[in-house]
Amino acid sequence: MSIHASGLLRHRPVQPILGDKISIGVIGTAETVEGFERWLKRARSGIEGHSTKQPNPPFHGFGNVNPFRCGFEVGATAKRVLPRRDITDLDSSIAVAWSAKTAEASRPTNPT
Repeated sequence: MSIHASGLLRHRPVQPILGDKISIGVIGTAETVEGFERWLKRARSGIEGHSTKQPNPPFHGFGNVNPFRCGFEVGATAKRVLPRRDITDLDSSIAVAWSAKTAEASRPTNPT
């Protein structure tokens, strides 16, 4: 078990009331919102660890019996589905801004 996982299990994060729920907001396409909800449901019961070149400890899940001592949920009012076009436009805008910033950073300075 990793140091981080064993610390959470041993000392627990601060949580005022056992059984509280943390509401998670999700913004994305219909596919990504639904995919996140499926993943969260699957992760509630935990994920087995495995040993490879980089060992991964087990994840104990997002149910109420976990190191966080609370549940996680996506409320019906905490979902926003955006058209794929809007996300593509946003992704393109970020790529353009990143390219401009990278080009500016790589431009040699002229000490005059």
